[in-house]
Amino acid sequence: MVIRRFLLGAILIYLTSEVHCQRRHLFLELVTPLREGDEIVIEGTIEPRPSTIRFFSSSTVCSSGIPRSNTIVPRCHPLVIKFKPRNRIVTFGFKGADSNYVDEELARDRLLDDIRIKKQFRMIVKVLNLAYHITFNGKYLRTVDDHVGHDEINAVRSYGGNFQEYYIAYNSRGLDGSEICGTRPALNTYTARIVGGTNAKKGEFPWQAALRRRKESAWVSYKHYCGGSIVGSCWILTAAHCMGRVVGREAKYVFRVGDYYNVDDSGNAAYSDREEQQDFNISEVIIHETYSSEPTPRNDIALVRLTSPEGLQRCIQYSRMVRPVCLPTIKHSFPPKTPCIITGWGALNWTDRPSQFPDVLQKAGVNIIDSNVCSANYGVNEDGILQVAPKTVCAAGPGTDSCQGDSGGPLVCKDNSETKGTHFVLWGVTSWGDGCAKRNKPGIYTKVIDFIDWIDSYMDQASTSVV
Repeated sequence: MVIRRFLLGAILIYLTSEVHCQRRHLFLELVTPLREGDEIVIEGTIEPRPSTIRFFSSSTVCSSGIPRSNTIVPRCHPLVIKFKPRNRIVTFGFKGADSNYVDEELARDRLLDDIRIKKQFRMIVKVLNLAYHITFNGKYLRTVDDHVGHDEINAVRSYGGNFQEYYIAYNSRGLDGSEICGTRPALNTYTARIVGGTNAKKGEFPWQAALRRRKESAWVSYKHYCGGSIVGSCWILTAAHCMGRVVGREAKYVFRVGDYYNVDDSGNAAYSDREEQQDFNISEVIIHETYSSEPTPRNDIALVRLTSPEGLQRCIQYSRMVRPVCLPTIKHSFPPKTPCIITGWGALNWTDRPSQFPDVLQKAGVNIIDSNVCSANYGVNEDGILQVAPKTVCAAGPGTDSCQGDSGGPLVCKDNSETKGTHFVLWGVTSWGDGCAKRNKPGIYTKVIDFIDWIDSYMDQASTSVV
């Protein structure tokens, strides 16, 4: 009898510890204010007990708080989501500054099929002007009014339940005209791949990404492989020819963002004030369906979807050193002679070996070249086919050009629209060229504006799909 009681007690302790381990209380601190179009993604598994997700605000009417034990509880929560699994109900509400401890319920939904014990879920809260657009497992649920304001939401926290992951999918282009894309807040002073370039300043190009091998080998003693550009918190835009050998070998590569010294400098205090390095696994590679490498690269563009090194769906956390570049729209036009900038860690000279690539991010000024002039300079191949393909843009400067190792990286131009040049636009993706900085042989870049519908189709689809 004693043995039975002992065994029963041991089993109960084991089961209790198992349940306790499964429950995860997550806390997400926001380093960038939420804006219209941003999405808060919440993933987890439905557990039997009720659970809550609270959005915290740093607003002056909220931050003074209410004393509770030894802590100060914020006065208001712009959004409160509660799961009641046994009733298969999810409720939405808020807590105002004058509500004390009481949550004010705004709406509730009974989800017979989606709120089942042990079922995985993915909820997306999209920030609108004065509301939150809610989807659950890829289906529209409802729009909830915002009674407090999203501008000063500074944290999201869960209580109870089994929440695997939070992350923010930032809308880099913004819906209110105040987008963060293409801005460089960490750059203190402005100055104006790269042959004929100079060292970039810290934080000068926060959208720059690097495709890197995870490990060196006896025959490959370097890790840098290609460049790329941050175009969304989960997305890198790069060249298709960079990703050909990566497909099927994704686990052997990472994309690094927030980098300045493209070497293994993690934990080196000498570099810490110049970069905010983040490495990400490659979740998905989308090469343009009509990409061809012959006779010269055609439709040389690819999207890469990122995931965190832990295998979760966490994406890039924006900061002063890490943020996306603006994608072009129909309002943008950069005619011949427009000054633009190319960046990368590629060769400084045509004869350089990869082991001689620079450690510091390089930049160079180039000018857009007339497409007819560029096409005439390159001519046709032996089969009479134009070397310069459609949907490309040519750019070069005196003694400056992209080179090996810069492929996939950005060609950016200052926004010439109503934002008066305060933002940079991704006009080209580094593709190919005849040598590096050769006379009358400018660099060839995939023209991003010609692929914007293709880019949007995948990024928009991913934002509403269930992982």
